[in-house]
Amino acid sequence: MRNLVLFTLLLSISIVFSSCRKDPYHKYARKLNGNWQFTKINLKEYGALFKEDYLSVYGNSTLRLEEDRLAYFEHNNRTYSGSWDILLDDCINSCSEELFISVYNYEFDHLIQFSMNDFTITNRKINAQTSTYEGTWTYRLVKL
Repeated sequence: MRNLVLFTLLLSISIVFSSCRKDPYHKYARKLNGNWQFTKINLKEYGALFKEDYLSVYGNSTLRLEEDRLAYFEHNNRTYSGSWDILLDDCINSCSEELFISVYNYEFDHLIQFSMNDFTITNRKINAQTSTYEGTWTYRLVKL
């Protein structure tokens, strides 16, 4: 009986400590698979009273995310290709996840990256925010 209790205790501890180290990709891959369109892109610069709307820049663009971490971005009749991933921070105090999308157009030698460190993903919508040196970016994408 004592061995069973000890075994159960050790098993519980190992599950708790390993839960933060799992690859978060599998948690979101099915939901992210498909074509997405931006419906909101705002930048609120530090110290500014109002947000700047950047939807006119990327509003007609289509983002395709595939389950094998491939990403394609159609923008201004140009195709960018690259990858996406869900990254974990260092998990020292707590684990937070970041959606990272990086696409590149070789013909025009142009890189576009989206880093979203505060996000929610449903089957049909992505809401995300991230802070940069410029201010706080807010994104909303809907599945087509």
